[in-house]
Amino acid sequence: MNDSGRSVLDQLRELYPELSASHRAIAQFVISHTAHCAFLPITRLAETTGVSAATIVRFAQLLGYSGYPDFQAAIQGIVLNQIDSTQQLDAPAQQVSSMLSGETPVDRYQLMRAVMIAQAEHLTRLADAIGKDEFEQTIESIIAARTIYIVGLRLSSAAATALWHGLHLLRPNVVLANTNNGFLPDQLAGCGEGDLLLGITYRRYMVDTIQSMKFARARGARVIAITDHRLSPAAVNADLVLVTPVILQLSHIPLAPSLALISAILECVGVAYRERGAGDRPRELVRQTSAFHLFTRSGDDAPSDPNTP
Repeated sequence: MNDSGRSVLDQLRELYPELSASHRAIAQFVISHTAHCAFLPITRLAETTGVSAATIVRFAQLLGYSGYPDFQAAIQGIVLNQIDSTQQLDAPAQQVSSMLSGETPVDRYQLMRAVMIAQAEHLTRLADAIGKDEFEQTIESIIAARTIYIVGLRLSSAAATALWHGLHLLRPNVVLANTNNGFLPDQLAGCGEGDLLLGITYRRYMVDTIQSMKFARARGARVIAITDHRLSPAAVNADLVLVTPVILQLSHIPLAPSLALISAILECVGVAYRERGAGDRPRELVRQTSAFHLFTRSGDDAPSDPNTP
C-alpha cells in the first residue's frame, strides 16, 4: 500500500518525465480515463494500452503499490470522492428534503416550486460537467453508425423512447429495443460491427440493459452509456459514458437530467445533418404520414363555440 499521502494522479504527473515508453502509455491512459480505469480488468487495460499485464504490475509496484489491485483501489478512491462531491445537495435540493422530512403538512404549491428550482439548478451544473470530448464522440458515433439500438427499461424507458423518436426523425435504422417489443436477444440479433448501442439506466440498474450492452460490445458494436455515475455497471461496460447524476431522488428517478441531455444530443445531431446536406428526412416523414391523417389539421384542436351553429 502506498502511504505517501499523494494521490496516484499526483504521482503519475510527477514521475511522467522519467517513465519508460510503456509506462508512459499506461500513465497517459490512467490520467485521461481515470474513472474508466476504476474497475477495468488488468487484461483490458493491457489490451487498451498495448502493453503486457506484467508491465502493468511492475508499473504499479514502481509507484509503491503491492500490485494491480492495490493500485486500482487507489484509483477507485479518487473517483468515489469525485462522485461524493458532485452529489452533495445544494440549497434548493436541501429545501425540498427539509419540506419532505418535516412533520408539518406539505404545501404542495411550494413543493412544486422547490422541486422545479432544484432541478433547474442541477441542469445548470450538469451542462458544465459533461466532457466535451465524450459528447463530441457521441454525436459522431450516432452519425456514423450503420444501425442504432436504444435500450432503456422501466423508469428509463421514457428517456429511451424520446431518444428513439428524435433520432428516427433524423436518420434511418434506429431500433428501440425493449421488453414490450418481444425477446431482447431477438431484437438485438442483427447488432454488430459498425452499429451503435445506447444504453440508458440509473440506480437501480436493470440487468437486461447491462446484458444488452455486453452483448453488443461482444459483437463489435460501439456502446455508449447514459447513466448516473462513472462507476455504474453501465459505465463499466461502455466505450463512452455520458453522466447525468441524480441529485434529487424522492419517490422516483427524476427524468429532467436525462431528457435534457437527450434534447441536446438531438439538436446537435440535427445541426450536423443539416450542415452535411442531409436534413430533409423530417420533412419527408411529415409528407409521408400526412396521407394517413394521423394528426389533427390546423384549427381542429381549437375549442369550438357552443353557440356556433
